[in-house]
Amino acid sequence: MALSTILNERKETPYYRPPNLHICILKIKEEERVVAWDFTDASASPATTKTNRVAAISDGDSVSTLVLFEEFWSKVKEGASYIIRGYGLLGEDPPYHIRLTRQTQFFRGSKITVSSDLKDEAERVLNPPSQVVDVWESTQKGGLLTVRGVLVEDEFAVRVCLWREVSTMDVSLGDVVTISHLKAETTVYGKQLTSTKHTGLTVNILK
Repeated sequence: MALSTILNERKETPYYRPPNLHICILKIKEEERVVAWDFTDASASPATTKTNRVAAISDGDSVSTLVLFEEFWSKVKEGASYIIRGYGLLGEDPPYHIRLTRQTQFFRGSKITVSSDLKDEAERVLNPPSQVVDVWESTQKGGLLTVRGVLVEDEFAVRVCLWREVSTMDVSLGDVVTISHLKAETTVYGKQLTSTKHTGLTVNILK
């Protein structure tokens, strides 16, 4: 059964067991996540971090991703094709996401030919582009955005809300920073830019 069919067709029973899936691992990216925090009156710092690997996969017709926990790292490699057995699906409604479990098994499969377009799509899925925009117009834009400006406390031009790992970066008022992969949102506080799992923050050294 095609990857897109498995992920996009509604399942009529909670006991659905997805069929074996023949895929190619196109690209693997490491992602570090904080799973426990140390909190003080003024700040929060990471106490425990965990590294997962996210793989872009294809059956030759479409592209998706799955999270490879540490126990699977030695079982797969980029460019190889596999039959996946014993996986589950995440989500109540389509599109679903592949979920690896303790019962999941990877078996080497026949080579899958993947077009250059799908390989490019896999790269975009793992490392999505972020449009560089002027900070003054950033809240009017859609998609992922990159802005550059000076950190201020009052009379801000644009409010930026940073979550999770990126919120622990060491920055100070007056720093000139570049923040990538933000999304514009409208909240009860007005329009603001909010970080995503792809957000990166760089402090620019002025010469």
